[in-house]
Amino acid sequence: MAQKRKIEGGAPEPPPSSVYRDELEEEPESFTEWLKGTYAKYWYGLICLFVDLLVPFTLIAYLDTPLLPEALILTILLLLAAEYAVYRKIWAREEDKL
Repeated sequence: MAQKRKIEGGAPEPPPSSVYRDELEEEPESFTEWLKGTYAKYWYGLICLFVDLLVPFTLIAYLDTPLLPEALILTILLLLAAEYAVYRKIWAREEDKL
């Protein structure tokens, strides 16, 4: 008769608890840090989106001459560049400030 194979093995050993200790002991942000960091970034993003929509439509509404699509695209690109520069100025990391 054929012999049955017996597979031996056990559960893998869990890694030592010190491996994950650094990740678990990281303190959560305080409310003021969250308010100045994460929450303010979301509002800044929403305001930038609003301005990116508002400025081209305002230009179209107040100018009697029709604007070229290239002019509107250039306006939006200039706004995006300015918004990104302000974002980097406000929330630059220490490594980026060199």
